[in-house]
Amino acid sequence: MKDMKPKPSQMPMQMQTPTPIPTNTRTALPVHGGTDAGPPVTCDFSTNAHPLGPPPIVLDAVLAADRQRYPDPAYTALRQHLADWHGVERQRVVPTAGGAEAIRRITLAAMLAGIRRVCVPQPGFGDYAAAAQALGLTVVPCEDVAAMAAAMDLPCLVWICDPCNPTGHTLDAPQWQALEQARQRSGSRVVVDQAYEPLRLHGASALPPSLADQVWRLICPNKALGLTGVRAAYLLAPAHDDWRDRIAALAASWVLSAEGEALLMAWAQTEVQEELADSHALLSEWGQEQQRRLASWGFQVLPGSVTNFWMAQLPDLGADNELDPELDLDLDLGATRRAVAPLQPLPPVPPMPARPATTTSHSPGDVGGAEPLAPVGPLGGGPVGGGSVGVESDGGPQRPVLPGLHHTPPTTPAALLAALRHHGIKLRDATSFGHPGWVRMSVQTPASQMALLTALHQVLGPHPVARSRAVSPSLKRPADSHKDPT
Repeated sequence: MKDMKPKPSQMPMQMQTPTPIPTNTRTALPVHGGTDAGPPVTCDFSTNAHPLGPPPIVLDAVLAADRQRYPDPAYTALRQHLADWHGVERQRVVPTAGGAEAIRRITLAAMLAGIRRVCVPQPGFGDYAAAAQALGLTVVPCEDVAAMAAAMDLPCLVWICDPCNPTGHTLDAPQWQALEQARQRSGSRVVVDQAYEPLRLHGASALPPSLADQVWRLICPNKALGLTGVRAAYLLAPAHDDWRDRIAALAASWVLSAEGEALLMAWAQTEVQEELADSHALLSEWGQEQQRRLASWGFQVLPGSVTNFWMAQLPDLGADNELDPELDLDLDLGATRRAVAPLQPLPPVPPMPARPATTTSHSPGDVGGAEPLAPVGPLGGGPVGGGSVGVESDGGPQRPVLPGLHHTPPTTPAALLAALRHHGIKLRDATSFGHPGWVRMSVQTPASQMALLTALHQVLGPHPVARSRAVSPSLKRPADSHKDPT
């Protein structure tokens, strides 16, 4: 989470007040990127997982996991391995079945300890609020560090995501200092979600080592390792904390599968960490190119992300943009992309006439004694010479004239996202973060980027000249974001 209040010298883009995040999460699952029950996805920009997939060492370890036996329920060897890696005592390592399970378990421990207020970043990962609301706790969305520190006027459970999902922003040293002062003053318990620390492409964490030993830290390697289907993570408890035994006791037996244990063992290896670090430059290069290409279609990127993902405002679908006078060589669609609208699916072929019971001789072109079929015009547009396809002649051979192709581009963000999904492209709708008209996007391979650009051409029509908005994109915060939305 990052303090994103615009400086006085900046004129933030005027947006509608963000839609309040739904609070009835007792009956609805939180919204996430990645796999869902919708149409098939071939290029997924909605997940923040590493686009290159797992390092071979990690994949081999997961595939070689012993599925015929229970893991050690205490995970003694794993906890010692991770403790040695982080330079802490083994008792401070608490395995969890992924980040979401850790969030639920810590929130339950907070409630059992008497805490009734939970401070969450806004925008932020929806499971923080969902876990608290499921237990009837008060949720306080905080737009920035100042709001979060102000909300800590009594003991709270405080969630910090650094780097933050969905913005990719990070806290600086003064912000950490402000949080530490508020923590000490209020007696609050702070959890720092570091799920995307391994995917930090720029700079380094400003979390002071002294504070790192005073807060809970959540580490979820499966995103950086490109194996989000393996649910495995772990908590690093503070050096001195009376919640540690309770949080460990709240776990189900064998909270990690054999595959999860293998993933975490492989994660804490120098070779794996070096391979991940070596990939950062490539991801950064791909990300810059992806943002450049999308900017030409009117996407407005929220600046400041240090990760492989960011938030972007969707194109202004009502803008009367001019057509691009230059060919888009990336798409290589030729001059026709400026003259012809995207092709629509062909109409269904009408059923053939029923074959009569008796067989009669007939000439070519007859079907079972029926009238001869008229020749079909180009693109299934009807008989040549009919009303659908005209015939043009300049004194030479006659040639058919194609009818005008009708194309209605989407006029709402939801329609645009649905249309892209129809083409196998998924973007993460930011409506659940309180910002409709925005998306969270992750860096993907050049091939996936090309597929997205092609889909945009098919959905939106000829490539417009993107007109820069008069102001830089900025998330406008709700005036009462510090209040409990319930």
